[in-house]
Amino acid sequence: MKKFGLAIQTMTRLPLKKQFDVTCQDYADSVAWFPATSLMAGAVMLAVYQLILLTGIPYLPAFLCVMAGIMFTGGLHIDGFADVCDAFFAGKTKERTLEILKDSRMGTYGVLGIVFIVVAKTFLIADLNPDRVLWVLLATPLCGKIPLVFCAKLSRYPRQDGMAKCIIENLKIDTALIAIIICSVAVFLVGGFAAGSIAVACMIAIGAVMYFISEKKIDGATGDVLGACNELGEIVFLLVMAVML
Repeated sequence: MKKFGLAIQTMTRLPLKKQFDVTCQDYADSVAWFPATSLMAGAVMLAVYQLILLTGIPYLPAFLCVMAGIMFTGGLHIDGFADVCDAFFAGKTKERTLEILKDSRMGTYGVLGIVFIVVAKTFLIADLNPDRVLWVLLATPLCGKIPLVFCAKLSRYPRQDGMAKCIIENLKIDTALIAIIICSVAVFLVGGFAAGSIAVACMIAIGAVMYFISEKKIDGATGDVLGACNELGEIVFLLVMAVML
């Protein structure tokens, strides 16, 4: 259960206080538990959506369930997306791009990125088939892990240190496959064969595209890049489900 605890500590803001004696390989192996923590995030989003739905106010359930998902993860993924927007649009050299990625301050592109994510998710969730929306919400965080894990497995880490270094440099192919397969099964269960196939294909494409872009920009991927993969994956998954279900 140590690796499950590491996954909870890494991917959520649940107050798990137990200290573990861990290695970099343990962090990488905890990726196999990312689907479980993603399911927890989906359950939180679903619960908030159901509760606020009782108010009958349009778009409010969708908006607040998006915010609940962000709060549950401590804004980990959306912060990464914002940092990538700032760095990849404003950074002209590898050194400058990495410097912006490490800077805790947020620029204009980052703010616009956050607004885009929140608004897009809110409108897409509000447009989902009412008979399937609860299952889609449950699966959305899992779907976002497919491009994240895929990109992590392809990439190298461009810095000497960093939170994601252990995962990117030590992720085993069998661990990556376990996470991707579990998340893909969830997508197929929710979307069926047609929508599920398109969604999974899009997730793999997002992971590959982000790998190539970040490889060109910074000679590898950072935790922020993986967070951006997650957010883009969730957006595209919701889009596919809104169109096809």
